[in-house]
Amino acid sequence: MWVAGPLRDAAIETQVAFPDDSHDEFAQELTAAGIEFLRAPMPPIRKSGVSVALFILTLPFVVAVFALAMARRRVDLVHVNGVTNLAPLLGALVARRRVVWHLNDTLTPRSFVRAVMPLMRLRAVRVVVAADAITERYGLVGRAAPVRTLPAPSPPDAGDGEPADVAAVGIPPDAPVIGFVGNIIEPKGCSDFIRAVDPVLRDRPDAHAVIIGGALNTQPRYATRFAEDVAAMACADRVHMLGARSDVPQWMRRMDVFVLASHTEACPIVLLEAMQAGVPCVATRVGDVERMLEGIPAPTVDPQDVPGLRKGIEHLLDLAPSSRAALSAAFRRRVHERYSLAAVAQAHLEVYRHACE
Repeated sequence: MWVAGPLRDAAIETQVAFPDDSHDEFAQELTAAGIEFLRAPMPPIRKSGVSVALFILTLPFVVAVFALAMARRRVDLVHVNGVTNLAPLLGALVARRRVVWHLNDTLTPRSFVRAVMPLMRLRAVRVVVAADAITERYGLVGRAAPVRTLPAPSPPDAGDGEPADVAAVGIPPDAPVIGFVGNIIEPKGCSDFIRAVDPVLRDRPDAHAVIIGGALNTQPRYATRFAEDVAAMACADRVHMLGARSDVPQWMRRMDVFVLASHTEACPIVLLEAMQAGVPCVATRVGDVERMLEGIPAPTVDPQDVPGLRKGIEHLLDLAPSSRAALSAAFRRRVHERYSLAAVAQAHLEVYRHACE
C-alpha cells in the first residue's frame, strides 16, 4: 500500500486483494488512500492436516474467484506476495495475466519451494525477492525465472513526530528504554531477548524494557509460556508487555536501544523502522541484516547468541552522546539512500515495466 501513491504518479493504479477475515482497519486505510480492494476467501496453509486439506479443497473455488475478479477489473499485472499465496497466482495464470511473484520470507520449508518451482519458470511469471538471503536459502539462481531483489520500504511515518508517552505505562520519563518489536513467536527470538535483557536490568536499576507485539494463533502455547517467563523475571516490574500497537513509530523514537533477536528474517521492516527513527540497534545476523548495516558500527551477533545480545545492549547504552548522534545519522542516511519510499517505488516501477514487456 505504501508504494501505491508514487505508482499512481506514474499512471499505474493499484488494487489490493486480502483475506476476507482480515481486520477492518486495513480496509479503512485503503479506502482513505483511494485504493480499490477485494476481500477474498484465502485460507492459509498451516502445518495441521485439517488446514492443508481445507486449503486443497477450496483452492479451485478461490482460484476462480480471483480469475473472475481480474477479468472484471481489467487487471493488467498481478503482484503476488508470498510463496504460499497460490490462489491469486493461479487465478492470474487462468486469467492470462502476467505475474510478479514476490518471495518475502525465509520460514517456508525448502520442500514447498521446490514443489512450486516449476511455476516460477513459466514465461508469464517474474520472480522477485525481498532479500538476497531468500535467493540463497532456496537456491533460486539458475533454477527459477530471472530473480531481482525488491526490498520493502521503510514505513513512511517511522522517522518523524513525537516519542511515546512512557509515563502512561509506568516508565519514568528519563529512564533508559530497551525495546523489542515483533510477533510473539519463537523465530523472532523473544525468549533470547528477555534472557539477554534480564542481567542488564539487574545491573541498571533505572532501565526498563518494552516488548511490543501480539501473539499469533500459530504458536499460542509459546506465547503463553513466554508471558509466564516474563512474569518470573527478577525485574518483571520493569518489563512492559504492551501487546500489538498502532503507535510503534512513537515507541521507536523513545527507545534508547532496539534489539532484533530473530532466528531468521528476510529484509526485516522492523529494523528499517528502528533505523529511520535513529535508535541505536543490536541485531542478529539473519537475512539481509549485514547488508542493511554494512559499514555502520552497529553491533551484530549470531542468532541465539544471548551473551552477544547482552554485550550489544550494554555497549549501546554506554555510548557517548556524540557517538549516539553519529550512529543515528548513519542509520537515517542508509534508509534514505536504499529503502526510502521513493527508491523502492522506483524499483517496483522498473520490475512492473519489465514484467509487461
